[in-house]
Amino acid sequence: KVQCGHHRPMSRVWLLGWCLLASAESNIEAPSDLDCGVVGLQNGTLGCHQEATTDCPGIPLLRGVCPSECPFVVPHSYLSCVFQCATASTCSIANPNLAFPNNATQLCEPCQVVGCKRCASKDTCAECFDNFWPEFGGRVCVYVWDDRAQHGMNAAFAFSLLLILILLAGVYLIDRCNCWGRCLPQEIESSPDALDDEEDALVRAQKESSLPNELGGQGELLTCDITPLSINQGKLHRLRCKVKNPEPQSKHREGMQHSQSLLGHMERQLPAENRASTLLGRFKNVPFSVNLHKKFLVGVGLPLFHQWHLFLFLYSLVMCAGTAWIYFGSDLSGQLSRTGLDHASHLLMEEFEVGKSAMTLCGLNSQENHLGLAAQDFGRRATLGYSLLWLVGMVLSLWHALRQKRAAHNFHQRHPSLAEFALSLEGFPASATDEDEILKFVRQSFGIQDLQISVCYDYRDRRARVSELWEKILVREDVAAGAYHPSLAAGPYGNLRSLGLSDDEKQEVRQWLDTSRPGALRNAGSVFVIFSHTYELHSAEQLPERFALHRLPRGKTPLLPHSLTPEFLPSLPLEWVDEGGRRHHLTVRDVACEPPEVAWEHLGLDVASISARAALAGLAVVVSFCVIAAVVFLPLATYSISYVSQAGSLPTGVMMSVMGILVMTVNWMIGLLHIFVSSKVGFARRDREGLLIFKAFSTLCFVSFLFNVAITIFPESSAHPLRFLLHPLGEGRPVTSMQDISFQVRASVHLFHVLVPGSLFIGYLLFPLQGFVWPAVSTISFLRFWHSRSFTSDLKAREAEKAMEPLGMSLGHDYMGFVVQPLSCSLTLFFASGVAWQTFAFLAAWSAFMMPFTRYMHLRAMRRSYFSTNRIDMDALFAWGFPHSQVLAASAFWAARIYNWTLLVVPATWLGALAVYHVLLAFIVQPLVLPKDSCESREVSYDEVRTRRFYDWHNCNPMKVLLSHCTSQKAIRPFEIGKEYLQENCPKWKERADK
Repeated sequence: KVQCGHHRPMSRVWLLGWCLLASAESNIEAPSDLDCGVVGLQNGTLGCHQEATTDCPGIPLLRGVCPSECPFVVPHSYLSCVFQCATASTCSIANPNLAFPNNATQLCEPCQVVGCKRCASKDTCAECFDNFWPEFGGRVCVYVWDDRAQHGMNAAFAFSLLLILILLAGVYLIDRCNCWGRCLPQEIESSPDALDDEEDALVRAQKESSLPNELGGQGELLTCDITPLSINQGKLHRLRCKVKNPEPQSKHREGMQHSQSLLGHMERQLPAENRASTLLGRFKNVPFSVNLHKKFLVGVGLPLFHQWHLFLFLYSLVMCAGTAWIYFGSDLSGQLSRTGLDHASHLLMEEFEVGKSAMTLCGLNSQENHLGLAAQDFGRRATLGYSLLWLVGMVLSLWHALRQKRAAHNFHQRHPSLAEFALSLEGFPASATDEDEILKFVRQSFGIQDLQISVCYDYRDRRARVSELWEKILVREDVAAGAYHPSLAAGPYGNLRSLGLSDDEKQEVRQWLDTSRPGALRNAGSVFVIFSHTYELHSAEQLPERFALHRLPRGKTPLLPHSLTPEFLPSLPLEWVDEGGRRHHLTVRDVACEPPEVAWEHLGLDVASISARAALAGLAVVVSFCVIAAVVFLPLATYSISYVSQAGSLPTGVMMSVMGILVMTVNWMIGLLHIFVSSKVGFARRDREGLLIFKAFSTLCFVSFLFNVAITIFPESSAHPLRFLLHPLGEGRPVTSMQDISFQVRASVHLFHVLVPGSLFIGYLLFPLQGFVWPAVSTISFLRFWHSRSFTSDLKAREAEKAMEPLGMSLGHDYMGFVVQPLSCSLTLFFASGVAWQTFAFLAAWSAFMMPFTRYMHLRAMRRSYFSTNRIDMDALFAWGFPHSQVLAASAFWAARIYNWTLLVVPATWLGALAVYHVLLAFIVQPLVLPKDSCESREVSYDEVRTRRFYDWHNCNPMKVLLSHCTSQKAIRPFEIGKEYLQENCPKWKERADK
């Protein structure tokens, strides 16, 4: 008889639950005679280490079942009602968690020493597994990779790691102390009510960060060590590279008008010799709570990115509520609560803890299969519920896509861009390099005299030389603007006259234009035509007697992320006749991006070359996957599986923490590799590089996540646990259903622990350390150490600026989380447990966390990059179909398990759902928004817009800037992110601002 409060070897909590369950459930009767044993034993005898199933509700009831040669009962490591018979020395072979043979109970019980093969007592090990060795009198078994580690490798590694951490902390503290105040002036938030105070503070900051008065002016000799001064200039440039507010606003006037009033105020208040240096600090940090839609900071890409957080937050809440309704509304939640399987992760890992013995559930084998019936009820409810969630999610996703499109449209309407004033003429021969001749041809063709052009040159064969000469021009303009002393650019004897291009270099550049010489400069095949006003372009569409342009309709084919920019159809044929009399048909194509987004160095590549480079880039990405798998993932898997197979549990402690950080660091380094690879493909626009980065990095992160899931959920290679996810629900004896559900609960809990906090939070929290703090500290420390040696040259200011630039803003990497994280969380939908709603609750928390986190990283930490198109956002919208379609695939999965369908319906359903979403997105929403589609004729002129933006189609063109400094043209000041003050100090800019 089983009596409550009696029978001490059994769990008191289980006995109480058994009594309450017997009185509460009419269909489950407590047995009057406890008759249990081995289920399904064929030959009638039980052999040593033979797996057997029992229906006994307690492990002590199996005492005496095992033969005398192996009398100890060993429960299975994760199957609740399966056991083996073992000897005292083989307990840990059957279950590594149970290494203590208790002669009093004839049970193999847990040993507190992880990695112990045979325990002398519960807290003392008599023999450790292979590759473990005993320490502290057998109270600890230390795991190593091989026998060599027994001779001090672990101690040396721990000591080296500790020493590195101490050195890094010391370097960081020393550098931080040296950077306060004098070397790193604090930037001030822009406030309309305190403009005068800001101006005074910025003037003081600029004065403090400049050279001391006793060092002399630009024409005097500088004899001190210039390395610290160059490092300080690099820190100032690091600040200026970040997102700034180029158009401070006042209460009464906005935009360019107030910018000019501020400029005039500073010029009136300061002596002439200080005016130029004051402008270095006019660009201030934007407020953290700035409305990204109302400010043109880096283009339309930034506000579109930050709108995803709200959508994903709402989507996660819907999924959380829906999955909670499915779970708690089914009988499965009640059965798991009654049987205790809702805490299966603890049951299976701590089987002998009081009240948590997994074997206590095996008495249900003699009862009706209520757990199987509950699982079937959950499956039917999941089939219907997930289908409804997919429909609701589809509506929410299409609403989000329309919201993104409307936001892009409104942004282009509110903020004029230089793309609105430009067209691209494509089809020029390589010999068409005479800019005056091309300008004359364009003006005659369009019938408009007030036109400008920017010729796209193919200088791929001299890219390094062009970059070198560009840097020389940039340094000279910096010194002329008062950014730093000439000695920081040309050494102790440097002066302004020694900077810039020499006469020989100017002659070299002029010879590039001589088409009779070998290796002459070539036309890349296109020319940008710039209109002074947008209404000139629109008027060309309404005057049929002139050269009219008509925008080609999109037709039935939607514009996808990699679609070519639409064409304009001229009413007359447009042809260029070269020197040999050959005619070249020209194509008029729209321009969608801003000048800083044009990859000028790649212009001239044909489609075949770009395709070949793209194939090599894809190969490089695949190779990077293989390398990271061989170098990091495979050793980590070997380590974890070897540890699990011998110690019976996943490794923890410092080693796994170090390995986890190593995986995240390698992922970050691979992300940098993707940036490098994408920049070498040859895309003519930066947003196309972002598309490649988005796809490659998303794939890398998802593969890494699946690897972590595989080694965490399925470490036992011989158990084939996937069978519990594939066979029909509710079939067989109650023990089958119990094993099925217990494994699913256990696996889903492990999946949850991989996601929270690891995948959702830890990597993002480490990113500022890996991507910004560590590079900045290590770079400054290296520059100080290396350039202080007697055999090295002094550090130049421009070298310090380039070395200390922060990591650039890369929306291609940032968009990864909006696809990979929901895709990872959706895997919990394929398990019969209550983890799904908790996972989506944490996904909502992750979305809320990422709102301020990404805003801080974009506005305060990253180098400014321009994203003036919504191509990456549109690619993310199409990629969103992958996680969203998984919801309907989960519905098909549970239907297949209930009705015994083939599981091929699951991928078929996923593909069908993905196709439906893509068709609706492409043909109904049509998310691509081009600048010229969003606005009609504006009164604002091209000169006014480029004065606001500080860049234009001339100062971003490296060859045009270089030629202007080597020919009779007026010299053009180059545009560089972080050096917008060069344009403000330009007389042309001031002249345009005065207009």
